[in-house]
Amino acid sequence: MSIKNLEIKEKEPRLIGRIKLGTIGKTETGKEYPMETDYFVCSQTALKHEVMGDIRKVYGEKPKELKVHFSTFDCEKITAFVGKNKDRFVFFVTLPEISRTGLWRVELTSKQNIQNVLDFLASMKNLQEKGYDYTFTDTIMKLSPIRLINTETNISKVFHFIGFEIPDVKLIPEK
Repeated sequence: MSIKNLEIKEKEPRLIGRIKLGTIGKTETGKEYPMETDYFVCSQTALKHEVMGDIRKVYGEKPKELKVHFSTFDCEKITAFVGKNKDRFVFFVTLPEISRTGLWRVELTSKQNIQNVLDFLASMKNLQEKGYDYTFTDTIMKLSPIRLINTETNISKVFHFIGFEIPDVKLIPEK
């Protein structure tokens, strides 16, 4: 027996937490400013159960890499520019070692890191269109330090760029 006019809506996945590449610092006068970190800063949204203890247990206090899963490589479905001036870029992943059912919102402001994410997603989508599907495959999201030197002033600065690795994947060549 069927039910007339029954509409089944997809349930939105719950947001478990946020992942950033920085924190808020304070000057001596108490003024706040953004401060870059060399590790992922994970914070929990309002949930009934605690997940930050699991984060620390699995990844440590200041994780430089996280095992993530992407549900899709379609940028239109998992990325967005947000903020007052659309100055922040977000994308969504799951942390399979913590919880397979909720999403983590990764927030970026660095143009280079945003481009790295978009390039990775485009590459993976291209592979997917060729028949290789890596959605829900263990992917290592990591921060790598790169020292850049200003040739005019000879002053160097270390930047931390986001990158991705898919370990132990063997591509089978087409015949």
